[in-house]
Amino acid sequence: MKGLRLHYYFALALVQCILMSCQQQAASAHLDVQMDTKKEFIIFLQEFNENQDFQLSRIKFPLEATVLVDDFTPWDVFLTKEQYHVGSLPIHSSQELTVLLSIDSTYSSVMYKGAENGIMAEYYFEKLEGIWFLVKMNDLST
Repeated sequence: MKGLRLHYYFALALVQCILMSCQQQAASAHLDVQMDTKKEFIIFLQEFNENQDFQLSRIKFPLEATVLVDDFTPWDVFLTKEQYHVGSLPIHSSQELTVLLSIDSTYSSVMYKGAENGIMAEYYFEKLEGIWFLVKMNDLST
């Protein structure tokens, strides 16, 4: 009877070790997926910045946008491909500009806040059928 209990406790301890190992592997796999998503999005942004044709092909037109009009009132518009101005989206912060990246597996955003220079812009990206697209922008820069 005593030997049977010992085997029972040994089996229980073994199952607990296996479960803990599985949980650690799942957590590690989740971190790997997060790192892959971040790396993929950064690579996408670099290509988006460097290649005008690529940039235009990765925008969901008409692009939903909020911009400031002459009296600094926000105005919601939908920009066509002809109205959109190709530009560069810095990935790294500087003294004049803070860049905040929020990266998720299907929705990501890039926010820019200027240091006393009037820059305030947000760009929203969505992964559609496995491909990143710019789907919305807010440019409230003065």
